[in-house]
This record gives sequence, structure tokens and C-alpha cells, in this order.
Amino acid sequence: MVFSHKQVKKLKETFAFIQQLDKNMSNLRTWLARIESELSKPVVYDVCDNQEIQKRLAEQQDLQRDIEQHSAGVESVFNICDVLLHDSDACANETECDSIQQTTRSLDRRWRNICAMSMERRMKI
Repeated sequence: MVFSHKQVKKLKETFAFIQQLDKNMSNLRTWLARIESELSKPVVYDVCDNQEIQKRLAEQQDLQRDIEQHSAGVESVFNICDVLLHDSDACANETECDSIQQTTRSLDRRWRNICAMSMERRMKI
């Protein structure tokens, strides 16, 4: 099979998108697991006073900042998935499309859950 210069360039771009998605998802999975673990820990007070409450609120604010800083990375993965879903080379058959859609749905579910857990945790504190 002989490919034109344009087809080769397009395949290289698709491959680069897939590599970027793989790299971004690998980093994101590690971070998601860490944040989910952190958010699922119970809020424990050493003593029940205002200083301790403020300390827990500051810790929660740090977590919230971390979540907000990762929103661009999450959005990037969504964008890459969207590009790949509309790329006939990356999404040449139903299995490949399903895989990309499952990745998107899983990330969306985990991201929404983290945002909700963070808000709930702050309210508990």
C-alpha cells in the first residue's frame, strides 16, 4: 500500500495525538487516584477548636487549588478524545471508538466525583 505525502502527514498527526492522550491519561490517572484517596479520608481533628478548624480548611483549600490546577489537563484530554473521535484513522472501527468514548466517560465521571467530594469535604469541615 502506497500513501501520499498528505496521508502520511495525517497519520503522523493522528499518532502524535494518540501518544499525547496516552501520556496525559497516564499522568492524570496517577493524580486522580491520589486525590480520590485524599478526599475519601475522614476529616479528623486533634482538638476541637477554631485553630484546628482553620488548619483543616487550609488543607482543604490546598486540595481545591490542586484540583483547579488540573482542570486544564482534564480539559486537554477531553479535547484530544474529541479530536480522535472525529478522526477516521484513530476511530477506524467501532472498538476503537468505544475505547475512546469509555475513556471520556470514565474521566468525566471521576472528575465530577472529585469536584463533588471536594465541596462536600469543605462543607463537613
